[in-house]
Amino acid sequence: MLATAFINQSLAARHRHAARLPVLLGVNLGHQTLSTATANAVLPSFNAVTIPLNWNKVESTEGQYDWSVPDAQLAWAKGSGLKVLAGPL
Repeated sequence: MLATAFINQSLAARHRHAARLPVLLGVNLGHQTLSTATANAVLPSFNAVTIPLNWNKVESTEGQYDWSVPDAQLAWAKGSGLKVLAGPL
């Protein structure tokens, strides 16, 4: 009970200084475009996403580059107001 009271008091004090806490909570989007159900689950739960840029996915065949999945993920994340981290190459 003491820990719960402390948490509630600490969060209330932090919220008095900032309506939205300056903390990033993110999820890795993986190597496929998001389904509508997954996108709807991500938005209320996270404020950041990681877009993996694994070279073996971007260039699965030598000399042929496919940026379609990372591009779609980036467009969705930016349009949804999420912070974006990407990599590694």
